[in-house]
Amino acid sequence: MDLVHDFLKKLKEKRLSLIFRKGLSPLGEIGIKERPELIGSGKPDLQILDIFAKRLDEKRIRLICLNCGDWSQVYSVGELPEEIRCSKCHAKLVGMAGRTQIEAQEYVRKKLAGKALGAEEERRYEHLSGTSDLIIVYGKKAVRALAARGVGVTTAKRILRGVYFDDKSFLKALLNAERNYIRNRKFWS
Repeated sequence: MDLVHDFLKKLKEKRLSLIFRKGLSPLGEIGIKERPELIGSGKPDLQILDIFAKRLDEKRIRLICLNCGDWSQVYSVGELPEEIRCSKCHAKLVGMAGRTQIEAQEYVRKKLAGKALGAEEERRYEHLSGTSDLIIVYGKKAVRALAARGVGVTTAKRILRGVYFDDKSFLKALLNAERNYIRNRKFWS
């Protein structure tokens, strides 16, 4: 309490001055990028949505062709074209994985060769297949949805089915899903 009292006293005596600026401080921007769970659940303003969009667009993801299995590439979400295709066979059957999941291409190749997959490989392949279904229909918008924290195939499908009149309303839906995930993940085993 003494610290607050000293601060207010210095402010009153004009030994300290306050500087008012529009927008978020650099520290505020870092807080929103690194700790989105600290964002209030009120109506998101345009600045928060812009920072959220920038974080999504900067996220690095891996795309893998489920048609030929010969193509895998890491991209930033923002640099992707609207329609996503394999650069080798030009198929739209492209799945999304985390950028570090190099092994994903191996179990895609095993599946295409008709070899048996282990239980974990099968689960991951099914997830890739689910992301591929969304990417075929929604393109880059699906990748953007799946890039949000805690948004998997089921949640992305629900969000992508919605009607959005602009990008901001789509981002609000993604931000709300991310907040919901952060709020509830502590209850999951």
